[in-house]
Amino acid sequence: MKYTSRVYTTEIATGQERADFDAIMTGDWLYIREETVRAENGLPAAVIIPESLDRLDDFMVLRTRMGGEPQQLDDSGILISEKLARENRVSAGGNIVITTSGGISRTVKVLGVFENYVQHFIYMSPGLYSELYGRTPLFNSVLAVTPDDAAFSESLIENSNVRAVIHTEHLRQTAWDSTDALRVVVIVLIALACALAFVVLFNLTNINITERIRELATIKVLGFYNGELAMYIYRENGLVTLIGIAIGLFCGIFLHGYILMAAEIEQLMFPRIILPMSYVFSAALSIVFAIFVNLVMNFKLARIDMVESLKNVE
Repeated sequence: MKYTSRVYTTEIATGQERADFDAIMTGDWLYIREETVRAENGLPAAVIIPESLDRLDDFMVLRTRMGGEPQQLDDSGILISEKLARENRVSAGGNIVITTSGGISRTVKVLGVFENYVQHFIYMSPGLYSELYGRTPLFNSVLAVTPDDAAFSESLIENSNVRAVIHTEHLRQTAWDSTDALRVVVIVLIALACALAFVVLFNLTNINITERIRELATIKVLGFYNGELAMYIYRENGLVTLIGIAIGLFCGIFLHGYILMAAEIEQLMFPRIILPMSYVFSAALSIVFAIFVNLVMNFKLARIDMVESLKNVE
C-alpha cells in the first residue's frame, strides 16, 4: 500500500458532491468503489474498482509474491489476492465466480494473482464493472497520500459525505498487534526444539557408548589415550550431526510452509520467508548441543574400566 490514508465516503453521485469533497482534500488521491462479494468457496472479499487504471500504480503495488512481477489490470478480467486464489484453487488464466451481497453471481476471468497478507481483495476495472452489472460504479471511498495528523482527519470527518478516515500506519500497527502473541509461541517452539535436540543427542551418544563399552575398553587396553578414545566416538557423532543438519534444513523448508498454512486464520496469510540467518542459527545450535553432549560424555569415556575388555569373547 503506497497510500497513507483511506477515506470512506457516501456514494458520490453528483458533481457538486465531488467538488465539495475535492475542496477539503490535500495531497494526491484516487476515487474508488468498494463492494463486498463472496467467492466460490464462500470467502468474503472486497472488490476495488479504481476510477483510473493509469493512476492505480501510484497508490498500490500489485505484484506476485514470487519474483515480484507487476500485475496489470484491464477490462478483460480481474486481479485477486494470493490467499483468495489459493483457497479457491484458481490461478492466472482461470475463472472464478463472485457473488454480490444482492445475490448476483458472475463468472470472471482471473488475469493475475497479487501479493497480499491481510483480508482478501479483488481489483476490477470500471469498464468491466459496468459490463458485468450494467451500471456505472459510484465511488464510495478514496485512497489518499495525505498528512497523518489528527487535525486533517478531523477536518475530513466534519464533511457530511465522509463516514470514516483510516490511516495505513494504524492498520499496520493493528495487524502487528494481532500477531504479536505469536512471538511467545515461536519462542516456546524454539525452546522445545532445543530441548529435544539435546535429549536426542545425549541419548544416542549414551546408547552408543553403553552398547560398545567392551569394544571401547579393549581400545584402551591397546594403548589409546582418553582423548583418542573420545575422538573415536566424537567423529561418528559429528558425522551424524552434520547429516542431521543437512536433512533438517532441507525438510524444514516444507515443514515451515505447512506450519504457517496451518496457523493461518481466514483473513490472514503469513509470509513464506526464511531468512538466511535462520539457517545459520539452526545449524549453529545443533553444533553447540552436539559439542556440549560430547563434553559431558567425555567424563563417562574417561571412567571406562579396562577390565571390561576381558568380558569380550574375542
